[in-house]
Amino acid sequence: MGLGPVMARAIAGVNGTCYFLTSLVALPMVERFGRRPLMIWTALLQAFTFAILAGLYNITTYDANKVAQGFSVLMLFLFNTWFSVGWLGMTWLYPAEITPLAIRQPANALSTATNWIFNFMVVMCTGPMFENIGWGTYAFFACCNFVIILPVVYFFFPETKGKSLEEIDLIFAYAYEHHENPVKVSTSKNLLPKGGSREAEVILGGIHHEKVQHGEA
Repeated sequence: MGLGPVMARAIAGVNGTCYFLTSLVALPMVERFGRRPLMIWTALLQAFTFAILAGLYNITTYDANKVAQGFSVLMLFLFNTWFSVGWLGMTWLYPAEITPLAIRQPANALSTATNWIFNFMVVMCTGPMFENIGWGTYAFFACCNFVIILPVVYFFFPETKGKSLEEIDLIFAYAYEHHENPVKVSTSKNLLPKGGSREAEVILGGIHHEKVQHGEA
């Protein structure tokens, strides 16, 4: 961004503090608005901020335009805000909720390992990417959010807000039995029977019986 080393370190310190404070905002929001809306909207906003940063890259780096530099710093602060609200805690919460008890331990181990592997890749690749493709680095991350993350969450991530672990299991059991999309089942107010009800017990019992017949349980 054309900032000096002292200013860059100062901004990084303030940015880290804001990152921590805005992550606290996610605590009430995740239950108020739900997992899917937070992930979808923050992914969209992250893509938007990266797109702006890509457009400002040459102005801030080579022309040292002070207004553009200040706006770019603002965009970085906004990106960290969107990420901390929608994704920072969600990478730990959602995998633990969505996986059934039988595979929760290995599934969470896999999700945690995947999370740190991708963190490592981003840290190792970002510097060389800036050196070689410049503004394309921001464009690449904008595309990752808009083209990959957003549609994957929209089409494949069921909503778990306000649901017990039994009811989350019921989402997949009902979807399997009725050949429905789990996302549609999780977001519908009429499809899913109440957890603990007779109908729910029948659905879960039928799935368990089928697994036993196939040697899966």
